[in-house]
Formats: sequence, C-alpha cells, structure tokens
Amino acid sequence: MSDTAADRMNPSAKVCAAILASTLGLALFASTVHAAENGAAGWIGVKVRVPFADRFSFQLQTEPRLFQEPDQLRILLVRPWFDVRLSRGFALALGYDALVFLKASDRREHRFWQQVSHGHSWKHVRSMARFRLEQRFFSDVSRVSVRGRFLAGVAVPLGFEFDVIVKNEFFVNFNQVPIVGQQGYAENRLY
Repeated sequence: MSDTAADRMNPSAKVCAAILASTLGLALFASTVHAAENGAAGWIGVKVRVPFADRFSFQLQTEPRLFQEPDQLRILLVRPWFDVRLSRGFALALGYDALVFLKASDRREHRFWQQVSHGHSWKHVRSMARFRLEQRFFSDVSRVSVRGRFLAGVAVPLGFEFDVIVKNEFFVNFNQVPIVGQQGYAENRLY
C-alpha cells in the first residue's frame, strides 16, 4: 500500500484540511449571492504586531472601508488585541473593535471578542482556521448582539515576499437584535 500525503498528515492537519475544503466550496456560491445583493466593497488593512514575553503579543489593525465607489470612505475599523501562542499551532486572543462611521447620521458600533485559532504548514502551503465570538454594542439599540465568526483559509507563497491568500468567513447571529436581523446565518465573505 502506498503512503500518500494525506496518510502522513497529523490528525489536526486532517481536520483543518477537511474544514477548509468544505468551507471554500460553499463560499463560492454564498459570496457571489452576497456581493450581488449588497454591492461591492473594498477594505485595505494595516496591521502591526508587537511581541513581548515569550509567546505573547499586542496587535493593532486599522482598516478603512470603502463602499460602491472608491471615494465613499464610510467606516474606519480600529482593532487592538492581545494574543498568546500555544503549542501545536493554536493561539488564543482577546480584542476590541471600534467601528467609526464617518457620516454623522450613521450608527456607532463597538465589539468585544474572544478568539481561538489554529495554523498549520505543509511544505509551501499554510492553512489557517479561527473561531471568534463577538459581543456587539450599537449606539441606537439597548440589547447586545452576539455573533460567531468562523474563518478558514490557505496561503501559498509566490516568492519575493508575496503570497496568494484565499480566506472564507461565515457569520452567525446567536440572538435576534433589530439592527442586525434574524438569529442564524448572517453572511459569508470570500476574500
């Protein structure tokens, strides 16, 4: 019997590969529907990581979000967080998101979140998976929205410090709050 690459994978790598394959397959359909219904958007992010101690780091991400037309900057996301790297590619994180809406008439949103993630490398391909639980606070709603986000992706290096990265993220609302809609599946992003 021949020894295939799948046979040589450790159990956590097999789980990540299975999750990634199923997630990316569903994403092709769901992302197309979402983009057609909601119009295109472009986000450019800048992230800084400051390691301290042995396995700990502080990170800060800023992300201006453009909608429909390039000159329609509507939201600025500011996301600071702390994380700790555990063994076997796992990490835990605690963070905060401030969404600054640039029109006075837009609502304000703040999020606290907790996250577990896993990364694995096979030769030249890196896989990643994460689950994030968010508590969302809105300026015009008294109830807290609770949302889960599952992300899976792969990165393939092209050389010259560039990678091709494909990620898919599912969003699920755990409770019903008027501003965010129904409980259950919320949206899907493929990027």
